[in-house]
Amino acid sequence: MKNKKKIIALIVTIGLLGFILHKIDWQQLIETFQDFDFKNIFYIVLLYVSTLYLRGIRWKALLLNDKKYSALHLGQVFTVGSMLNVFLPMRAGDAYRAYYLGTLKGERKLKVFGSVILERIFDGVCVFFILLAAVLLYSKQPWILNLALGIGTLFIGSLAAFYILYKNIDKLEGKSFNNKILTLLTHIKNFMSGFVVLDDAKCFTASFFLSFVIWGIECFVAYLIVDSFSLGLGFAAGMFVISLICSPR
Repeated sequence: MKNKKKIIALIVTIGLLGFILHKIDWQQLIETFQDFDFKNIFYIVLLYVSTLYLRGIRWKALLLNDKKYSALHLGQVFTVGSMLNVFLPMRAGDAYRAYYLGTLKGERKLKVFGSVILERIFDGVCVFFILLAAVLLYSKQPWILNLALGIGTLFIGSLAAFYILYKNIDKLEGKSFNNKILTLLTHIKNFMSGFVVLDDAKCFTASFFLSFVIWGIECFVAYLIVDSFSLGLGFAAGMFVISLICSPR
């Protein structure tokens, strides 16, 4: 069975690599790299890889540091899911993460998916503050400021809405509903159990703090990439690149 799973994983990996290579415009890629200064490549790779591990640590904190999860493995699962998000519609890579991890660890998949959604909300909040800081410090263009405020409203509002739902979902169980609604409520409760970190101040603070650390590093990586093209732009370029490319991510 294990060998069969490895063979399937290898086939899927080869298929994805083939798809990626087929979609690459090699001539444009070569022309781009001709303008690229590789002086920062070591730091770019090192820092970006470090964010993947930090995301694993954060995800484990969102799961209340349950010992059955490994931060390194969670970082690997995140990486695979992010790659799938590039090629699959509707962020199917995030659904894959929840399905795979839930199956592997014998955990409710909706609970794991809830933790993934909370993770994405944290990402959105961080991107909002990055873009807002970039706008206020470097470019007070009205349309960019409105974009930043829109992102903030979306993600901070989502966090508040999920918090209210998480705190009140148990109150709905005592109500008189038909079977279909009761089944739906059961699914919603399972999903909201992925937000249990909202009741743990230590894990919530750690995961929220790590979110800002991760995105701060990603901003610096973006700056190093821009700097490698000798465009003469400052750190603000990294902040704008990350926030505009990844919002809402």
